[in-house]
Amino acid sequence: MRLKNKDKQILEHIIKYCIDIHLAVEHFGREEKEFANNPVYMNACSMPLLQIGELAKNYLMSSLPTPTIFHGDKSKACVIYLHMIIAQ
Repeated sequence: MRLKNKDKQILEHIIKYCIDIHLAVEHFGREEKEFANNPVYMNACSMPLLQIGELAKNYLMSSLPTPTIFHGDKSKACVIYLHMIIAQ
């Protein structure tokens, strides 16, 4: 399966944010106590996580099919449910 250019860019951004989180962990260490007591560490991880969430949400919103009324078809019900969750 070949990725569309937009999909590739989204995945590249997500990878970059994952690397940013990895660098923060390498810099501050892997101790939960350090993370919990250091707002700079928390911010260094939380902003990339928020960006990943936004990228994933926007990607799903643009790539999922438009929900339709379903007649006993569980896959259509699943799509409707996903749209409802994402829209919240």
